[in-house]
Amino acid sequence: MTPDPADRLARLTPAAGPDPAELLFRMGRASAPTRLRWKLAVLALAAANAAALIWVAARPDPPAPAPEVVTVVVPVVVPVPVPAPPAAPASPPLDPWSVGALRRRLDLGPATPTLTRVVAPAPPLTPLAAGRGEID
Repeated sequence: MTPDPADRLARLTPAAGPDPAELLFRMGRASAPTRLRWKLAVLALAAANAAALIWVAARPDPPAPAPEVVTVVVPVVVPVPVPAPPAAPASPPLDPWSVGALRRRLDLGPATPTLTRVVAPAPPLTPLAAGRGEID
């Protein structure tokens, strides 16, 4: 006679043993125990913060600085005669191959004056100039 398949399956069930859920729960608690060290560290830091706050709040005002003696220095302008510099020649001699000598020879008139201060002076542009509206 052939054994019934249900009997075969009945033999494969484990005997009564530890509950798997209870075993996992106990293993999890054992792997992460609560230690007293971190609790003491937090308590010490909180006490240090409280002591610092009390020290800052109860500290007396610093003494007022003593008034300083102010010495006033008054500048006095004393005129000193300065000798006049020796007279310079009207114009230095020009190199015969220079542009100035050519202009004198050809009688082209005075040289064109150089342009200075064409643009009104303004403060230099900075990276924040656009935010202040300095750039159109």
